[in-house]
Amino acid sequence: MSATMFRPAEGGRGRLRPRKLPMCLLCLLCALAGAGPWAAQAAATGGAPAGGAPVEGLEFDPIFLSGGAGSADLERFRSGPRVAPGTYRVDLYLNNELHGSETLRFEAPAPGADVAACLSGELLTRLGVDLPQAAQSAACIDLAGLIPAAAVRFDSGEQRLDISVPQASLRKQARGYVDPKRWDDGITAATLSYNFNTSQRWSRGRRARDGYVGLVGGLNLGGWQLRHQSSLQWSSDGRGIHWQNLRNYAQHDLSSLRSRMTVGDFVTGGDLFDSVALRGVQVASDDQMLPDSQRGYAPVVQGIAASNATVTIRQNGYVVYETTVAAGPFRIDDLYPTGYGGDLEVTVREASGQEQRFSVPYAAVNRLLRPGNSRYSVSLGQYRSAEGDVHPMVWQGTLQRGLSNRVTAYGGATLTKDYQALQLGAALNTRLGAFGLDATHARARLPAVALEAQPKTGDSAAKPQRRRTRQGNSFRVTYSKAINATGTNVSVAAYRYSTGGYLSLSDAVRAQGIGMTGVWRQRSSAQVTISQPVGKGSLYLTGSAQNYWGRGGMDSQFQLGYSGSSRWFNYSVAASRARNGDGRMDNRVFVSLSIPFGGGSMDVGAGTGRDGTDGRISFNRTVGDRAAYGASLGRDAQGAVSWNANGTYRSPLAVLTGSAAGGAGYRQASFGATGAAVIHAGGITLGQSMGDTIGLIKAPDAAGAAVSMSPGSKVNRAGFAIVPYLTPYRRNSIELSPQGLSSDVELLDGSQEVVPRNGAVVMASFATRKGRVAVIDLKPVQGLTIPFGSDIVDSEGRVVGVVSQGARALVRGIAEEGRLTVRMDEGRSCSFHYRLPPSDPKHSGARDYTYLEAGCDITAKWVEADVLKTRFPLVTAVGSKK
Repeated sequence: MSATMFRPAEGGRGRLRPRKLPMCLLCLLCALAGAGPWAAQAAATGGAPAGGAPVEGLEFDPIFLSGGAGSADLERFRSGPRVAPGTYRVDLYLNNELHGSETLRFEAPAPGADVAACLSGELLTRLGVDLPQAAQSAACIDLAGLIPAAAVRFDSGEQRLDISVPQASLRKQARGYVDPKRWDDGITAATLSYNFNTSQRWSRGRRARDGYVGLVGGLNLGGWQLRHQSSLQWSSDGRGIHWQNLRNYAQHDLSSLRSRMTVGDFVTGGDLFDSVALRGVQVASDDQMLPDSQRGYAPVVQGIAASNATVTIRQNGYVVYETTVAAGPFRIDDLYPTGYGGDLEVTVREASGQEQRFSVPYAAVNRLLRPGNSRYSVSLGQYRSAEGDVHPMVWQGTLQRGLSNRVTAYGGATLTKDYQALQLGAALNTRLGAFGLDATHARARLPAVALEAQPKTGDSAAKPQRRRTRQGNSFRVTYSKAINATGTNVSVAAYRYSTGGYLSLSDAVRAQGIGMTGVWRQRSSAQVTISQPVGKGSLYLTGSAQNYWGRGGMDSQFQLGYSGSSRWFNYSVAASRARNGDGRMDNRVFVSLSIPFGGGSMDVGAGTGRDGTDGRISFNRTVGDRAAYGASLGRDAQGAVSWNANGTYRSPLAVLTGSAAGGAGYRQASFGATGAAVIHAGGITLGQSMGDTIGLIKAPDAAGAAVSMSPGSKVNRAGFAIVPYLTPYRRNSIELSPQGLSSDVELLDGSQEVVPRNGAVVMASFATRKGRVAVIDLKPVQGLTIPFGSDIVDSEGRVVGVVSQGARALVRGIAEEGRLTVRMDEGRSCSFHYRLPPSDPKHSGARDYTYLEAGCDITAKWVEADVLKTRFPLVTAVGSKK
């Protein structure tokens, strides 16, 4: 198999004739060229490590290299590529964990020695290495000499620097910890996200149209984030156009308190009291600022080791943590939370091989905190509601504190002029499971007419109204437990009972305006969720029930089901019962199958209920990472047949959706789009939906490069792209793929690491280099052979390519005209001058480069290169079919 290139026929420069290029040679050429700007710039850098051990015992036999490569100087590759002194951008790993990218200087510690990465004391301290005080300010540290068993290894092919440090020489800090100094406020920018949907319906000869646009706008300035949320709805059925201003607020981090301040419209948390909407100011702790291993609840594991021992912690049979501890008491307080728990089995294996075992109870409800951790909120503002015209000023404060492994205490208060509520409670972690127990006492002063269920008249509203007091209590019990022996998980079980005089804040505010007859007050409620592994699936039960003061009957809903899988399909069976307060009951049984089919899945479902039997069959498929489509056909209990078709496409500028449906007497079609825009100093960048915390890529000349973590997103012509849904206060790796990138642009950085604050727009800058690409056949003027693996450098000393077999090279990033030098062994070199033909915009792209033949003069005279062919398709050269 071969590909055709061209060279002039002898005796004539104008005529071209085909010349066969061996496929193995092209593959080697492209491999060397891909590494070229790295391997040679770094290259000489090496996979032998700067600071690592050379690869011993490797020898290359030149007899296997054809095309004049038998005289190649292969000694330089025996220990891997050698690192030349210089500055390189590397991915930094500590004990195999990525810590972002850094620009480091590589120097030779002594003449003739291999170069090593210069690691400063500031960098190592930031990584968590425990250095002596005198070394923390050093500019360049010999880490292996300072810390026994420490090692540094550089892989030039991956541009990766691995630092290995024994655990005893690392500072103790929670797993997942990110230094708050790295939290990035981001750039000054304005943002806009939109969600648009419109549909048309035809039913019995009538057509109706409706639509919706949801908007979230923002401005980030100096650590403050201003946000606006609104919606616009319209309809042709007489409701007209309706605009809603939903929320306006500003927020700012209080890093020292691990908290966030919000000014404007906000909703209080629902952990203790029911959530309410206020307009005012709130300061509340933000658990997102804690390391992952400190968020949520997990018990502290404590014990005593008799020697250097290995501590292994298992949960449900899986190892969730292992570490080595010194002799004496130890304390492990950075376990990751694992849902609703399951007791921890702890094994302490001593240096002698002896073991001690014990268990630590672990069950969690959402109000349990780790020992010593706190969570709080303080809110002051005006009550907001679209119902009624009563908007009192509200003060609310809550506090939760982990007292020990077993107990978390919590409490709070809500105060207005006419309403007060106080709550006290505790969450308990016991061997029987996790319990939450709390009681709330509420007192409300209501107008007498509200209590007597009398409507207000104009006269009574004008006169001072008599007020009477209602008070009552509400009690709540929650429970969760994971039973290791059987795998049973009681994930949520809760019961609440409220006395007749108890009112929540929302109940009390509504009663002020519409009277007690307009308020259904919950009397009691219960919820439960239980799951149990059975065979290759899971059996589950969910249920809820509630009743109300002032209304008879009980609302309830229960579902019992089993879901599992076989070699050929997934399946589920479920039975449900729903009953409302007037005794009306609905029983239903449903069965479904999901079968992989044709690159997608076929789903079949059928159900039977009070009204009869219905069924549906559907097919869904994803095409690449940018498109998806599906279709379904159904039959309802009355025998009417309906159909549906839908599709989604993720373009670089928006996510587009469309659907059509029909049935007996109706048709419907809809179209939707979600997207975003960021306005910044570099212009306006459009993209897909993006969430609140985002990145902005800046990569000059890299138009068309794909954003790896956002399917369908690409760098635009201005060199910018939006990276959506970043995780605040965590290390986020942003990667660019060269797929779709023009051949005359090279990405010098493949990834960047950012640590955004919540709501920030952080900049991720990628270095690029623009220049032409050419394949060069080198012909030494004196007839000397140019060794395989020689570097080719431009007039600025940058390595732009490496010579492969047959003295052929692929060079990247060169100017339109200039001089290139080939650095050979024993200090020899030759050079030549070249001038590339003008670029043709009609054919520019990732597949185009120029083919040259050059005489390389070892006397350094300027020899003109001969342009043989331009716009040669690279993909054809490596064997692809056009």
